Amino acid sequence: MNSELHKKQLILAILRILERYSDENHPLTQQMIKTRLEKDYNMTASNKAIKNNLELLEEFGYDICYTVIPRGSGASDIKTDYYLIHKLSDGQLQLLIDNVVFSGKLPKNQAKELVDTLYSLSSDHFKTKAIIASMPDSATTTNQSLFLNIETLNEAIRRERGVSFHYLEYHTDSKLHKRIRADGSVREYIINPYYLVTKGGRNYLICNNDKHDSLSNYRVDRIADIRILENKVRKPISALKDSNGAPLDLKKYMDEHIYMFAGKSVRAQLRVKKFLLDEMYDRFGSSIRFKDESEDSVTAVVTANESALLQFAKELMPHIELLSPRSVREKLTADLTEAMRCYSAEKN
Repeated sequence: MNSELHKKQLILAILRILERYSDENHPLTQQMIKTRLEKDYNMTASNKAIKNNLELLEEFGYDICYTVIPRGSGASDIKTDYYLIHKLSDGQLQLLIDNVVFSGKLPKNQAKELVDTLYSLSSDHFKTKAIIASMPDSATTTNQSLFLNIETLNEAIRRERGVSFHYLEYHTDSKLHKRIRADGSVREYIINPYYLVTKGGRNYLICNNDKHDSLSNYRVDRIADIRILENKVRKPISALKDSNGAPLDLKKYMDEHIYMFAGKSVRAQLRVKKFLLDEMYDRFGSSIRFKDESEDSVTAVVTANESALLQFAKELMPHIELLSPRSVREKLTADLTEAMRCYSAEKN
């Protein structure tokens, strides 16, 4: 091998060895690095060359740790037990991998590719001890465009441009189909995109449909055929109805839209059993206010989307009573009356 080429390749090989085989609990001596060079790359190097390249990697900004053994009597100290500090800890990687595996929001092939990429960010030792469940066959989408959608929407948001897309929905054949108009033509959405967010393990686009003057939320994994509209400057969010000319308070919006249903938010009071307080904080955030506390229940004051309030009250009845606003309580009463009628009727 050409000596110059060998020198250039040597530093990369040493870096790969540190990435793959070292961590805080598995440091490598120079001799161990030398052995790996011979075994994995069929390369030979002196201890001095290995030491010099390790120092170069440090100078380039790689976070390499080692143990210093003092020699005394004016002799140079000895450096040994080298390891690379990886960008993500094992706990962080486990969390990310578990979220990918169990999210059910990616087609299985894309989920596996992403898990393999996450694996590559740590050493081989992580792979031997990580507890990774097998990939379930329970993905709720077959749309292969999620990553492309995210990249395109990020670019459109950054450049303040509108986008167009088709929207997918499931039919009884268990396949995704493009949403159509009453005349059978495919419906095209012209959208002003503002934010990409995650709620309940799903990715959403917070945006404005160009035909309306309010915010909408769309599932990113249901978007197809997306394209940036180069000639359409995005409508400012401050120009929408109810914005009062101000930018969106994203935390407040997410707290109020617990299911990401579109529609206005209202101030509401709910009588809640106290064993559900953790659930209340999970759903509505820390902006909840409490009053009229008794031994087993309390009144919670929240601001939330009307449709979300109805859904939440139905999910957790009879442990929650929606006290106000009256209009939402009346709608809930009507829904429950209809449900009672359905379940009381005899079926053939």
